[in-house]
Amino acid sequence: MEQKLELEGRLEPPTDFAFPFTPYDIQVKFMTALFLAMEDKRLGIFESPTGTGKSLSLLCGALTWLQQREQERVNYLQELLNSVDITELDRKEKESNDWVKAQIETRRIIGMVSKARRELSFHQGLIKKRSDYLKKKSELANRQKFSTSTKKQVTKEDGEEKKNDGGEPDLDDLILNDDFAPTNYSDSEGDDDDLDEEPEFYSYRIIFASRTHSQIGQFANELKRTKFAKEVTAVSLSSRQNLCINSEVTRLKSLSLINERCLDLQKSSKGKQTSENKKQKTCSGCEYFNFSGIEELKSQILSEPMDIEDLVNAGKKCGACPYYASRKAAKDAQLVLVPYNTILHSGTREGVGLKVNKSVILLDEAHNLIESISNMYSNSITFQQLQDCSNALKSYMTRYMSRSSTKNLLKLKQIAFVLKSLLQFVGSTGDAESKILSIHEFKVSIGIDNLDLYELSKFIKASKLIFKLKGYVHQQEKIATKKEEESQKKADEGTNSKKESVNNRLKGKENKKNLTPNPALDNPVVERRTKSFAGQAVLNFSEFFKSLLTFDAEGRIILEKKTLKFLLLNTSDHFQELIKSARSIILAGGTMKPYDEIEDQLFQSARDRIFHFSCDHVIPDENIVCLALSKGPTSTPFDFTYKNRSSPALMEELSRSLLNLSKMVPGGLVCFLPSYDYETTLFTHLQSSGYKEKIEARKKIFREPKDSNCDLILTEYSRQIKNNPGGAVLFAVVGGKLSEGINFSDDLGRCVVVVGLPFPNIMSLEIKEKVKFVSSRLGSEKGNQLLTNMCSKAVNQSIGRAIRHSSDYAAIILLDHRYTRPLQQAQLPNWINKRFQACDNFGQAVKTVSNFFNGKALNSKPL
Repeated sequence: MEQKLELEGRLEPPTDFAFPFTPYDIQVKFMTALFLAMEDKRLGIFESPTGTGKSLSLLCGALTWLQQREQERVNYLQELLNSVDITELDRKEKESNDWVKAQIETRRIIGMVSKARRELSFHQGLIKKRSDYLKKKSELANRQKFSTSTKKQVTKEDGEEKKNDGGEPDLDDLILNDDFAPTNYSDSEGDDDDLDEEPEFYSYRIIFASRTHSQIGQFANELKRTKFAKEVTAVSLSSRQNLCINSEVTRLKSLSLINERCLDLQKSSKGKQTSENKKQKTCSGCEYFNFSGIEELKSQILSEPMDIEDLVNAGKKCGACPYYASRKAAKDAQLVLVPYNTILHSGTREGVGLKVNKSVILLDEAHNLIESISNMYSNSITFQQLQDCSNALKSYMTRYMSRSSTKNLLKLKQIAFVLKSLLQFVGSTGDAESKILSIHEFKVSIGIDNLDLYELSKFIKASKLIFKLKGYVHQQEKIATKKEEESQKKADEGTNSKKESVNNRLKGKENKKNLTPNPALDNPVVERRTKSFAGQAVLNFSEFFKSLLTFDAEGRIILEKKTLKFLLLNTSDHFQELIKSARSIILAGGTMKPYDEIEDQLFQSARDRIFHFSCDHVIPDENIVCLALSKGPTSTPFDFTYKNRSSPALMEELSRSLLNLSKMVPGGLVCFLPSYDYETTLFTHLQSSGYKEKIEARKKIFREPKDSNCDLILTEYSRQIKNNPGGAVLFAVVGGKLSEGINFSDDLGRCVVVVGLPFPNIMSLEIKEKVKFVSSRLGSEKGNQLLTNMCSKAVNQSIGRAIRHSSDYAAIILLDHRYTRPLQQAQLPNWINKRFQACDNFGQAVKTVSNFFNGKALNSKPL
């Protein structure tokens, strides 16, 4: 019986996935493979080119499985309970010769039956609760109108009182007290009292994660197109920084400070209860943290799909906190939408109370998942920030030394010693000097290996030192600024005095002249930068300090240009908890190759569970041509290795090639180059050689900016293509801002040219350490392959900017003889490989491209 309770009846994929329109064959295959991977608890790597309806396929495939799995579990438990006859068990017990053994067996079965009944009740109750939420949409809309008008009245009446609430803390509130404990300051405080209690049962659910909030918003909008919008409860989770609607908190800008301030406001009112309703929670510091409002907003969230913007607007309308309402809603939601950081960063995941047990995790746009995890845990701090943080701590200790306990003072002195040691280490090196150390080597080098850093870390978190130190710095700046303003005001009054005495007028002018100048007062931008810089220094030190607790082999400390960097090398350990707890994990993307990097660094502990799926593009073969060119117009080899790519002969050959392509490609031609420096080199050559003028006789050239926003360039590029029959050329950089997430559909990207293979800089300290780490763990061959993998992923993303829907068409041109090598070709997406042509003759390539676009031009003409 016990074993049967843990079993599941296996589901077979349906023929209908409730797709909102007739799906393509590849979409049906995708959803079927996804259904089976989730049912069989696999670790899936799914590759589906952009334009094939990947988001809808993920939604319909996953939610179809979820609904069937929930119903099957209920049916299974009911059948299991019906199969047990308690009367028959009693009879067998009485008739047994070994009544002791029979009684033990009977009690065990009765215990399992009781557990099965509890689980069945859990699932049935959750199903009913979710159904009730989905039926409440219209009722909630009417109630919201009333609560909104009531809210406005309350705000108007209590405006003066609330104006002074939730502001900056008083200096006396920033003292370190002795009554702190780690549990008092968990991020879950102020939410459900039982939030951190481990439940007996977990519900099936889908957790969808993507890199940005805009992508999550797009996914939520896709959900609204399906029938599941009315059948499945969904919620979007995010940080306080994105969901908080209290202006007094959000003005702090920094995520860490917003978290601390929110919890501090709650702490000031903890324990306040009304006699009428003891469960009522209030927070005098935050008007939006109220039990009834949060419950109402939770119901509204679960009644219809919402993205982050919808959540914030709904919170403002009903006067309740979207952050805590969404967290409460997540417990009952079948679909949870989160940014990468929320699911992949353990601290953030625990902070929002997101449990992954029994869940299926869908990670979209997962081609750079390893880099994303590494970046989440990596951090840096400059020499100047260390100085600012050290000065702030010294000032703080001086003010509160006589009022601090011996225990707290000892901890503060130890932290000050750590800062002093870091300053001496960084300050003793030259600007051009660089070092790489393991965690242990670094701690020994700066002389802090004898300190208990773990206890210090607990002290920093429990005492809220970072928040209090930042608040102290900010208050000191405010006091100083106020004094300066008062001095300036007095000086101005002296200057504007109506006294007739010449001496008094001269004296007034002299006083104004001798006043200490304050750039911050004359320039508000300088004032804001000074404050934010000091605050950021404290936060950066906090993150860097946490990094020193990392296991020695998992990271490195890099000193470069007077900046200390922590580099996380081992991403696997941070991913293992998800693998162990979740039912299934699906990594999806338009281009997921090369697979071996994910398998080696993330899925190594569960290789037997790995499942691959790759589908073709929805476009017909005649809508794409993919050529790899080995030589240019004059038969000069296309060898764009670092040492050769800037040679005059190759620059000339590349310029001729681009001129030829610009003459035959309609609309937009996007040319991806290996680096910003090389883009500058090429553009300079085009100018000096006259090729720029020749190309712009037909197509205007646009360039991706390195340090500024690309929106203006993209707008001008699109306008040029729309208004000029010749189209335009856009120079972009592989791995740059335009190589990912940008849609060059239709005429915006009729041709994508990739110049060379953009291998990472092997002289980079970080790249060297990553290669060394992989080599030590997986062998030198895997270490060398890492560079190839990084290059191939960047190329594949650039290629994926074109062909964005089923009717789209484009030419993809790869300029480098190395693309014709079988090993390099194997790294390309399957849908590209299927149509790949290696071309050794430039004239033949020109003919192929010309015929391709001429054919499209003929087909587009009306009969």
